[in-house]
Amino acid sequence: MPKYPSWPTTDQGNIVGGRLANEMYHRFTGGLNALSNADQKDAALAELLATTGDVFNVKSFGAKGDGATDDSTAIQAAHDALPSFGGIIFCPPGNYLIKSTLALSKRIRFSGAGRSILTSTAALTRIIKASTLNGAGIKVTGSNDSNGSVLEGFVLDGESGNGGDGIAVENNRTEVANVTVQNQGRDGIRIGADTATNVNLWSIQNCRVSSNGRHGLNIDDPSGVPDVNGGTVVHLDSIWNAGDGVRIGKAVINSFFGVTVQVNTGAGIRLTANAVANRFFGGDWDEGNVGGDLVVEAGAADNAIIFPLLTAYTDAGTRTIVFLAGKDLPVINRQTFDRVLRANLEVNSTTPSVAKEGSFWESSNTQSTLITDFPDGFNGQRIAVRLDVKTGIANDSAKIRLRDGITIPAETRFANDIISFVRLSNVWFEEHRNWTLTEVGVSLDLDHALITGGFRQTLDGWFQDDVAAGQTAVVLTKDDGATFTAKWIAIRAGSITGINIKSNAARSAGTLTAEAYKNGSATGLTAVLDDDPTTFAASTQTKDTDSFVAGDELDIRITTDGSWAPTTADIRAALEVET
Repeated sequence: MPKYPSWPTTDQGNIVGGRLANEMYHRFTGGLNALSNADQKDAALAELLATTGDVFNVKSFGAKGDGATDDSTAIQAAHDALPSFGGIIFCPPGNYLIKSTLALSKRIRFSGAGRSILTSTAALTRIIKASTLNGAGIKVTGSNDSNGSVLEGFVLDGESGNGGDGIAVENNRTEVANVTVQNQGRDGIRIGADTATNVNLWSIQNCRVSSNGRHGLNIDDPSGVPDVNGGTVVHLDSIWNAGDGVRIGKAVINSFFGVTVQVNTGAGIRLTANAVANRFFGGDWDEGNVGGDLVVEAGAADNAIIFPLLTAYTDAGTRTIVFLAGKDLPVINRQTFDRVLRANLEVNSTTPSVAKEGSFWESSNTQSTLITDFPDGFNGQRIAVRLDVKTGIANDSAKIRLRDGITIPAETRFANDIISFVRLSNVWFEEHRNWTLTEVGVSLDLDHALITGGFRQTLDGWFQDDVAAGQTAVVLTKDDGATFTAKWIAIRAGSITGINIKSNAARSAGTLTAEAYKNGSATGLTAVLDDDPTTFAASTQTKDTDSFVAGDELDIRITTDGSWAPTTADIRAALEVET
């Protein structure tokens, strides 16, 4: 194999793991050029990389990192100098202005020195997309040679007026990790090729996409072939984007874990037509997304949403399975199938049949009807029932056991209330309901499932509109669905485990503190809005830190300093308790 006459034995330049191969490359450019065969050049570079274990430093190829010089040519040169099988490119700390797209067609690890998720100026490595660049900032092209590339450890920022996507992934097995993409003219990160090319087995880990001109993360194959599949997202924060936080287009069988979507102008998560068999696990979507927390459009099919925190969603898709951990839509085993799973229960029947195929039912009674049993169910069966205004459910320890032991009278509920049951030992046991039960002036929120040792409950409904500055421990009003009050009265012993507060407008100045009170005394458990801009704050504590007994009164009070703004903000607050 051809070799250079000798290799340097002392460290050179910016060191990452040893002697830098790019320094060696420049020392021995003449030696490389003397090799007329391209394969010989690749072999020589391969030996260099294998011998030293080093990287190509973009500054050794002329990059300045001063935020003013166009470094795109230098960075591209570092990429192009790698052998055809690829290698490692390192961008040391600096601000690298690029005026043309960085086209990565080799299998490389493109590494920065680190990023900041708070401010781009605090990043160690910051790549700045020029205002004149209307294409992607970084594109992993659809060549088999680029399969398995990794982008990591930098901020990709954009000057005002730039166009196109931040990072465009158009090939298989590309990984984007510990990267922030912001202020891009179009999508922050786009997964999908412009031609009918598979984009499979990609991954995004611990990334942030913010303040982009369209979507934060857009997963779509615009070629018309739904071939973006087998991808994984772990810990993505998508915030302040002009479109959707995460948009799933022509894509199938992708998995998402712990995605947070906040204050996006479109939907938090949007599943469009041809989004098939995608899976979401956990995540926080209840964060001020203007177009809704979750939107499932017609044509989307077989998607699953498992235990996210969200407030409202719309579902026009088919066979969507949703298990919610949110406050206002506690639907258990909700399924929207093409067949008869949403068939009505028998009209005006006190013992409706649930023997037909299905798990989600809707009552349709024309006169006052009290359901006393679902007589033909089987043990282990789970059902959810959407009640109409004429329908109630009788508590009977031998047939239907309601959680509080109190019959739900007919003609006392709002339309579309949902209650779910599981059948055990030939008795239906209530699992969940999505409304606040009012008993003799006492409000008990039963909006969370039964857990070991008791109920975990979210006590919500506290509010204040047009929050003024200079308030001190002002008691919030509570809307329990029937009356307005200020206090929640415990009917059994338990403890306060959390508090949260949400504003419909981002804080711009000052501090707002919400504090839990018990029997008129502060508990010390607070949630504070003091970070600009923010609309949500929450705090938790261990069980039994603040205990209460039956008859104790809980409320929430807020304090604002004199500079609090905006005074047009409307706030909502809630307590988490275990009983």
